[in-house]
Order: sequence, then structure tokens, then C-alpha cells
Amino acid sequence: MQKLSKILCGLLIPTLALLLLCVSCVTNRSYAPYSHSVTTEMLQPVSDPLEGYNRTVQSLNSGVERYLIHPVSQVWTFLVHEIVQTGLSNFSENLDYPRRVVNHLLQGEFGYSWIDTKRFLTNTTVGVLGFMDPATKWGMPTIPGSFTDTFAKWGIGKGCYLNLPFLGPGTVRDAAGKLADFPLFIPQYLLGQYESTAIRTVLNGNEIARGETDLYSYFTTQYNDYELFKIATLLGRDADTQFKEITMPENPDPDESFGALLLVPKTLVVLLPGIGSHRQSGEAAALAELFRSADCDTLVISSTFTPDYFLNLPEMTPPGLLPKDAETLAKILDCVIADYQEHYRAPADQRLLLVGYSLGGLNALHLAAFFNKGGEPALHFERYLAINPPFDPMRALETIDDFAAIPANWPEEERAEMIQSIKDRMARWMNPAPFEKPSPIPPLSLEESHFILGLYMRLKLVSTIQALEKRNPTGVLKEDPQAFFHRNALFDEAFAFSYRDYLEKVIVPWYGEHGLKGKTKRELSDSCRLDSIGNELSSMNNIYVFQNSNDFLIKPDDLKWYRRVFGDRCTIFERGGHLGTMYRNDYQQAMLNALLK
Repeated sequence: MQKLSKILCGLLIPTLALLLLCVSCVTNRSYAPYSHSVTTEMLQPVSDPLEGYNRTVQSLNSGVERYLIHPVSQVWTFLVHEIVQTGLSNFSENLDYPRRVVNHLLQGEFGYSWIDTKRFLTNTTVGVLGFMDPATKWGMPTIPGSFTDTFAKWGIGKGCYLNLPFLGPGTVRDAAGKLADFPLFIPQYLLGQYESTAIRTVLNGNEIARGETDLYSYFTTQYNDYELFKIATLLGRDADTQFKEITMPENPDPDESFGALLLVPKTLVVLLPGIGSHRQSGEAAALAELFRSADCDTLVISSTFTPDYFLNLPEMTPPGLLPKDAETLAKILDCVIADYQEHYRAPADQRLLLVGYSLGGLNALHLAAFFNKGGEPALHFERYLAINPPFDPMRALETIDDFAAIPANWPEEERAEMIQSIKDRMARWMNPAPFEKPSPIPPLSLEESHFILGLYMRLKLVSTIQALEKRNPTGVLKEDPQAFFHRNALFDEAFAFSYRDYLEKVIVPWYGEHGLKGKTKRELSDSCRLDSIGNELSSMNNIYVFQNSNDFLIKPDDLKWYRRVFGDRCTIFERGGHLGTMYRNDYQQAMLNALLK
């Protein structure tokens, strides 16, 4: 064991020194020419000069997750009782005491080290070697501490982005921190090599299995998993924010659309979700669970704007022209429902209900009009519920473009500082400081929240453009859509595409060559507006619409149109922004009443 420790230390010291040297060397960033550098800063927190290597490792880790960790974790979760899993997790946390206390001391946090020491002693004795956690109940919470935090406290920069096989992504500083944490695992000094390795394997495996579901869902639902995983990881682990004086607003005022964050998923179901949402997205699952609680079976169809949906179509039709999307979606629903009825032996008189929200709500209304006009295949839905469908889709998307461009209106000399402030507050919100009460809503102003919503929606467009060009290149992008090792530039170029650009450079040319020659952008855009199918919708008494009066994607005149066309089947809620009311019990009950009464 002593020989092994010497070997590890001999490798650790030069490796750690090399990594920390890389931190100081790889700090200069070059911004892509496709989008404003400040916005790019939000999406690319650190430089990525090792992109080829990092993408290879991400592919490796994704494969290991899908085909090894996921099935093994399912077996582990099935065989090992939750009580045992929790006990092992508590025991692992207790063994981490040396790492935490050493780093508290190195950071000068002597108060934290004393709290952690009391916690360790309490759980080791009263908590039976740490398998139970009475210390938390007695006001001694876990206070995270690692060498990554210590390096951040000492002012060592992040360095570039670095993805490690099996250990996952982070920065060079994160990698150095993981190496420095390694020797502080107590069993390797008290037990033999094999026993220590076995304990480490079981404890690490248990922690992986407990959090594996979200990771598996991420890798199987995201098209741009590399870029999005990088953003989420670096923002979620930003150790720097722990040691900054960050001013959190006393009364944050984000757009009420962020109320959608309060909609917590429980099971998987089927719906027509919003723009870019995968069939396994959390908000769709949560809504479907609501209907499942009312004894309804559910089916999930990925958004028509999601690569998971359109990459599997026989023809590479760009999504977004809603009347044409409805024709294709009708065929898909016909197949999906037939497959469901065959495999689950649904009764012949089963009621069919169609529910969509945001873009899915628009899809539902255009489908209703399509069926009402005698479109084939004919599906007979007893009721339709459209939640927050924008009246004018193109105007709504232009609003998203404007939101994403909000920083351009900020004073140039203050822009970078304002972006950094948003990043700091979002990182702190995702990683509350010790003894800080978590907040269910992000600490943002209304304008800042609109900017974040704009970025989120534009990221959905990035996935769509990249997937379309990869399958059927049209030359609309200069970068190679087939590239693997150097795709950051492709991502930046696609992000510079606005929804206006998408309509003008993708939709209009494609449909000009496929049956709609001579149609202008305005004409195609108008065909998606709800008043273009107003006659069909007004003649149907089985359509229900929910809208929020302060939804940023609609105008006051739109509300008048909804009321005039749908009458008392249109419910207008005063608050909630866009989709931000669905977590409320009264809203959920109203949905059930509209569909099932």
C-alpha cells in the first residue's frame, strides 16, 4: 500500500503542476465572428482549444453512459433498496470529511472546518459510522469543499475546457482539483489495495446510479449535447462565484414564464410539446403525469422543431410552415396511435384527446383545422386543448430574436460586466452558498429574464439548423455541417441565425422548390397565423384554449380574437407569462375540467 501511495504521489505532483501551468497558459479567448462577443461569452464561458479531443471523450462518455452505466444502474436500483442506497451515500459523504476539512483550512474558512468536524464526529458515532445523518437534523449541514474550490479561492484561473474519460467535463482547474482530491480518501491508508478499491467502486457506483437518470435523459434528448453540456456544466460548477461579492436582488422580477421551472416531472407521458422540446422533456412529462393521475393513458410526440422528430421523416422537410407540418403530423399521429392501440389493446370506444402547449398548441389548432377540412388520414379527437398558442407565430419568433439581442441595447462599456453579473447570479442560484436558502425563481430582472428566454429559444433553432444541414446540406451555412472535431465554429454560425433568417433562407427557398413556388415570406408567414384558419376553428365546439394575458408572445388584440372565435371555451388567466402557470394546482384542475368534464 505504501508503494502504491508513493507511485500515486510521484505521478500526482508533476501532473498537478502541469495542469496548473496549463491554467495560466490557456486563458486568452478568441471569439467567433458569427455572433456578438458578449453573447458568445454567455454561451462559451471558457475557451475550447482542445475541441477535437473533448468531442471524442464526450462520445466515449456518452456511449459508456448509454450502454454500460444506464443498464447497470437500473439493475443496481432494482436490487438495492432505497434505504441502503441512502445509507451508502451518507457513508460516502462522511468519508469525504478529510477532503472537505483540509480545503476549508486552506481557504481560511476555520468556522466551516469546525462545523464539518462536529458533523463528522456526530455522524460517525450517533450515525453509526456515517450510515445515518443525524447531524443535518441538528443544524450541522454539509459544507462542500474541494481543491477545485481552493484553487478558485487562491485566484487560479479556470483554464480551458477539458473533458476527462469517465470523470466528465470541466476545466483544467477542475481536473487539477480532482487529482489533488484523490489522496484524501481514508480507506486507502487503512486497508489493503483491493479492499480500498472495492469500497471506492461501490460508493462511487452508488452515487452514479442515484443521479444517472437525468444524465441518461440528457444524452438521449439533446441534439447539441456537446455545447449544451459544456454550458450547463461550467455554469453549474462555477467555483469562482462562491468567493465573489455578488449582489443578489432583494426583489427579483423575472418574466413569469419562469414559473414553468416549478413544474416538476414525475413520469413519462405523451403530448405535443413546445418548440424544440423532446418527447422526454421534463415539462411534458409533468403534464402527462397530471393526465395520468386522472386515469388517462398518454402518448408523447417530440416537437416538430426537434431533430428527434424531423430527422426520422422520409423527406427532409424543414419544420416551421404550420399548415404543411399539420399534414405530416397527422400521418405520424395516425401511425403512433395505431401502434399504441395494437400493443396496449385499447378499447375500441376509447376517447381521443389532443393537448399541445406553445408550438404544440399551434400544431393542435392547425391539426384541428386540417381534420375539419376533410384532411387524410382522418383522426377523430373528441377534444383539443391548446395552451398558450401564439396568434402570429412569426411575430412571436421575432420577439424571441429581439430578446436574444437585448445586450446590444446595453451601454457598450458596461455590457461585459452586466453579462458577467447575470452569469454570477445564475451560477449562485444553481449552487447556493452554505446556509443560503434556495430560491425557486432565478435572481433576474424582467429584461434579463427576457434575454435568457431569448437565448434558450435560439438554442433550439441552432439544433434545428445544424441537423437539417447535416442531413441535407444546402450551403446556407459556411462551416462544414459534417465536421466532428471542429464544430464550435459551426455552432457559433448557427447561433447567429435568427428566426427571421430561418424563414427567409431556409423555409422560403425549400418550399419554393417543393410546391409553393412564388410564395413570399409574408405569404408563408401569414398562412401560419391563427386567423388563416379562423373559419374552421370557429365552427368547432370541441376546441379549448388557455391563454395568459401577460404572455410576451401575444398582443391585447390577440386576446380579443381568441374570445371572439372560441367564446367561453377560451380561458384567459391574468398572470403566468408564457407557460409559467402550468405548475399551479388551479390551472391543472382547469385543464382536467376542459378535457374530461
